[in-house]
Amino acid sequence: MNVNSENLLSEPEEIFGSWRRCLLDYRVDARNFAAPHIVHAKRVEGFSRAAGEYPDSAQEEIDRLYAVLRKHAYVVLLCGPPGVAIHHRGDEANAGEFKHWGIWVGGVWSEETEGTNGIGTCIAEQRPVLVHGDQHFRTRHTRLSCGGRPGF
Repeated sequence: MNVNSENLLSEPEEIFGSWRRCLLDYRVDARNFAAPHIVHAKRVEGFSRAAGEYPDSAQEEIDRLYAVLRKHAYVVLLCGPPGVAIHHRGDEANAGEFKHWGIWVGGVWSEETEGTNGIGTCIAEQRPVLVHGDQHFRTRHTRLSCGGRPGF
């Protein structure tokens, strides 16, 4: 699928479905400022094994994407189906900031855990998603912009 502005989930009326799930189904606390959940390295290994050869086959695309995004201080994450980051590409000099925001290996970005966000909503909708600023469900994430694209 080609990603373009016509098939990205980023319009406020489209975000509503995700917010509804977060509020009613998952009971995510939008005002919770706690750092995103990071799972232990052993669990990350399990999610990575479950992804099979996909992380290796995606490496070239991750490299290409990061080459474009690094000059804007963006991070590239490869996440397994439950929204757990199994691979991270970003400027290591900013590791502390990345860990603060949960954009690190082991970060859990499912809607059930973090509310509306590029990764979790992409998984829930099974299509490319962009979530900008205050489209995020949790107030803590409104300084972020993130996108996700499913890989099948």
